[in-house]
Amino acid sequence: MLQKMSGDFYASVFLLLFSVGMFLATLNINTLSILTVGVGSDFVPMLVSIAIFGFSIALLMKSWIKDRRRNQEQESQVAAASEWSSGVKKFVSINAVYTTCLILLYVLLLPVLGFIISSSLYLVLQTILLTEKGKQNILLFIPFAFIGSITIYALFRFAFNLMLPVGLLG
Repeated sequence: MLQKMSGDFYASVFLLLFSVGMFLATLNINTLSILTVGVGSDFVPMLVSIAIFGFSIALLMKSWIKDRRRNQEQESQVAAASEWSSGVKKFVSINAVYTTCLILLYVLLLPVLGFIISSSLYLVLQTILLTEKGKQNILLFIPFAFIGSITIYALFRFAFNLMLPVGLLG
């Protein structure tokens, strides 16, 4: 019998392939030979790709065990799906589509608006999307988004000495 696999399984396979591609891409990053730090510009992307690979392996194993257990339970008992669970699945899939659109919009606006404005806008919109309808407090989301974006910008700019896109503020 063909087993039904969850979205986590497919996501972990995608992330495995993505991390391998990202690691291979980091091998082509040029590093400056005048730096004596010992860590080049390829270090962080390589570290991130290794972390993504490790986490996706863990997710793959977890989802495989979970899917196997779930499939065994479904074979032993057949239960009708409730209207509530189908509504939750629709809600989750719609949020996934909106999140993907927000990420694409963020990537497109990053060079134009700069890191601080586009990151703050993304964080506010993503928080609104993921918060329950009755508990959305935009006046609370906006300051946290700006403070977080400014903090990350300052960390990269002054602690790591890396430039992020300035955009309209430049």
